[in-house]
Amino acid sequence: MTEPQERARPARILPVIVLAQFAGTASWFAGNAVMGDLQKAWGLAPEAVGWVTSSVQVGFIVGTLVSAVLVLADRVSGRWLFLAAALSAAAFNAAPLVFEGLMPLLVFRFLTGVALAGIYPVGMALAASW
Repeated sequence: MTEPQERARPARILPVIVLAQFAGTASWFAGNAVMGDLQKAWGLAPEAVGWVTSSVQVGFIVGTLVSAVLVLADRVSGRWLFLAAALSAAAFNAAPLVFEGLMPLLVFRFLTGVALAGIYPVGMALAASW
């Protein structure tokens, strides 16, 4: 008896994963791209840039730790986890359009970092599996 043939994987999938990963992780830097405009519009101090940048980093660390403790990568399909994280990061990036001020900005940038923990590591695992 012959072994079942492994289903051929389409060659287009890996570039799509890489492009999705690139697009998803772009939210990491989106805050810095608009910080100058936010400083002018909201009257933020120059040190706000450091706080905003740090809040994303801390969010990523917290999100990665929570994901590891809850073993999310083993409990949830990587595709769905990646999708949910990418949509969440997009929503958190858009939230300062509605909620103005430094504190909401810091909270939403922190949450963007948490969401990025479901984009970068999961996307790398998906890419490695192809």
